[in-house]
Amino acid sequence: MPAGSGNSFVKSNYTMLTATLIDPLKALGDRRLFYFAKPSPVQIAAGKQPSDWDAYPGAEPSDPFPVLQDKRVSKDYADLNNRYVQLVNAEPVSVFSYWDQQFLLAEAALRGWIAGTPAQTHYAAGIGKPCGSLRRIRLKQPIIIII
Repeated sequence: MPAGSGNSFVKSNYTMLTATLIDPLKALGDRRLFYFAKPSPVQIAAGKQPSDWDAYPGAEPSDPFPVLQDKRVSKDYADLNNRYVQLVNAEPVSVFSYWDQQFLLAEAALRGWIAGTPAQTHYAAGIGKPCGSLRRIRLKQPIIIII
């Protein structure tokens, strides 16, 4: 079920991007951070701009749950970009695709768990299908890149 579909179970009340993701992006100056995340409203209210690296504090995933709850209540964390939670058809999504199945069949054939079709045939089918599918994708929303 896509995010933004109205189902309250799609986006947890505790969705926060972690320091494990955010800190390496900051350290490398990787501008994908601005695409993946939305800045902390607390940092924006304090005068930081959405293009400021420090406007994106990450949650420490090893913190005890009460600490994460406090962080959530304070709203001082980077969350998923609205693109991923409000636009139902923003990104092509596949829960368990044909190519996933083909890769599993290739592994099963390689391990001798199934017989009949060589592993390479399943693997090639898994590679070929996604490429054909990706050629047919039409973007419905413009991609904005901050440079």
